[in-house]
Amino acid sequence: MIAGTQDRDARSSQQQHERVDRSAHWLVHFMPVRREIRSLMVDDREQLLNSMHRLWELPTSEGRLLYGSAYLDVHDLNNVHR
Repeated sequence: MIAGTQDRDARSSQQQHERVDRSAHWLVHFMPVRREIRSLMVDDREQLLNSMHRLWELPTSEGRLLYGSAYLDVHDLNNVHR
């Protein structure tokens, strides 16, 4: 083995472990996206429309104060999905 190769291999292995150590897990709840809005129950439709309206009316800076750092308004969401 060439001198220094073992050190490089150890650093590479350590970097791989660091990447694993920084991973995160979230529990995600979702609802199918492609549903006819008219087929939703009245309460579900109102909740959806109210949530969508909130994304339009509440800027990211204010929304983060209320809902946390993950909040994005509709304009920032659009920028993420470009």
